Amino acid sequence: MTLDPHTCYRALRARDARFDGRFYPSAAASLIEDRTLQADSLEAIAGRLGITDRHLRRAFGTEFSVSPVEFAQTQRLLLAKRLLTDTALAAGEAWRPWRAYAVMHQWQTLQ
Repeated sequence: MTLDPHTCYRALRARDARFDGRFYPSAAASLIEDRTLQADSLEAIAGRLGITDRHLRRAFGTEFSVSPVEFAQTQRLLLAKRLLTDTALAAGEAWRPWRAYAVMHQWQTLQ
């Protein structure tokens, strides 16, 4: 069974159990890769997908064997690695996206 957008939307609207966990992790991974987790919380991403954050964490872990936060951290590290190896940026410049996230995360924690 292919998971084209029309089928996924119909499954979402019908809450079809055959699709449980089949496309939510992929959609969440796309949002995380687009750096949405930096701007939104995991709860907000789950809300955009129409599921609970608990279900998203469970489905994500089953699909990718890591938590959504670990996936986001890995994506940031891979971006920094690509910037170091594929561009002429200095190491400090390549780590800027990671540092910006770390500062923002600390700020949110203190709130």
